[in-house]
Amino acid sequence: MTDRARIARVLEERFEAKVMPEPNSGCWLWVGSWNQDGYGGIAVPGRGHERAHRVSWEIAHGSIPLGLMVLHSCDTPPCVNPAHLFLGTQLHNMRDAAKKGRINTAGLSRRNDRLARLTECWRGHPFSGDNLIVRHGNRFCRACGQINHANSQRRKNERRQMSAV
Repeated sequence: MTDRARIARVLEERFEAKVMPEPNSGCWLWVGSWNQDGYGGIAVPGRGHERAHRVSWEIAHGSIPLGLMVLHSCDTPPCVNPAHLFLGTQLHNMRDAAKKGRINTAGLSRRNDRLARLTECWRGHPFSGDNLIVRHGNRFCRACGQINHANSQRRKNERRQMSAV
């Protein structure tokens, strides 16, 4: 057995150990680590951390063509059942999400849609001008960031002083 085949076999065994079939929906739920969006993840030798549903597709069907994504027909992020996965573009993914009501037509999630209407942060600072930071589609208040940083530094210095005593 070649090294590549041995690595693939070990990855497949590790993968299968982290899957729990859900009998009602047919989903194979990932019980390994998850990211903040609920998608499973697994370390792949030579490639780093990959989303589990992508690895499931590759185990079942081979490599994912460039420019395509692995999408869920079941709309269950931790599902890794290859029968519930299909290939598509980002446009297919967004159209599917809009059709199923997971995003509004402006492309914002329901939570972000509510947050997008806010004109100031919870401390009352305006979400405008130099005080507004937009990162990965999320809005942040610069003044609150500076307050949080100062508080973090103060706590850090207090811990240092306490450990020196």
